[in-house]
Amino acid sequence: MENGDFSRLGGRLGLVQLLLLLIVQTAYAGSATWKTNAINSSWNDARNWTPETVPNGPDDVATFATSGITSIFLSEIEVSEIVFNPGASSFTITSDSFHLFTVSGLGIINNSGVTQQFIADQSLLTPETQPIQFTNSATAGNGTVFQALGGIDEDGSGGGKIEFFDSSSADHASIEIFDAAAPDEAFPGEAIFNPGSTAANASFIVHGGVNLRDPGVLGFDGATAAEAEITNLGGAPSSTKALEPQPSDPLRLQRKPLSPIRVAPRPEICA
Repeated sequence: MENGDFSRLGGRLGLVQLLLLLIVQTAYAGSATWKTNAINSSWNDARNWTPETVPNGPDDVATFATSGITSIFLSEIEVSEIVFNPGASSFTITSDSFHLFTVSGLGIINNSGVTQQFIADQSLLTPETQPIQFTNSATAGNGTVFQALGGIDEDGSGGGKIEFFDSSSADHASIEIFDAAAPDEAFPGEAIFNPGSTAANASFIVHGGVNLRDPGVLGFDGATAAEAEITNLGGAPSSTKALEPQPSDPLRLQRKPLSPIRVAPRPEICA
């Protein structure tokens, strides 16, 4: 075989490899529906979706109907929408604390008639956690429950975070914010509303700290509490907060009470 033949063959092989790479990449991004007979609890496993592609992109829609596996764990995901079809199972979707979970389009649409739960997990051994975040005009939906878990150990364990940016909205969601589960060094759960976002008609349960544990944090930074209902439970009182980093410790938050917000009886929360 002459040198030119080898060159042409190498070029063809390179093209084949490129095409295979593009096919693999395409197989792992796109809108899809969670399978009735999913094989495991990982959002990031394409085999759990039909078509077999992981919803993970700013234009992607993740749809849920009935399924035998309803506890789902994800890592570093962005979607435009999460849709629960009429008659869908009740799901619990947990975001790990080391990667962002972003909803950046219409948001969460719950037509299932049952509660859908989302959990912002705590971290171990580090105060740094990545939030469940809503951006653009995404909404947290109706008939949805969110939990921001508190740190669980005394070695700087970070709490789960839920954040709203841009013109996003908590809509009619129920959001529960836990205090730190260990004293002194563990951090509490947080729900933070950044400039332009709104709590809308959401309901909040904020757990006050007990036994030297930091209370849950509900923060409004240039955002509006709107018609939100806020219930404080036990320990140190915690209502809406203006948040400013303390110069001596940028990881801690200084808490300043704002004007009173309407406090309602404890809303029903489905675990």
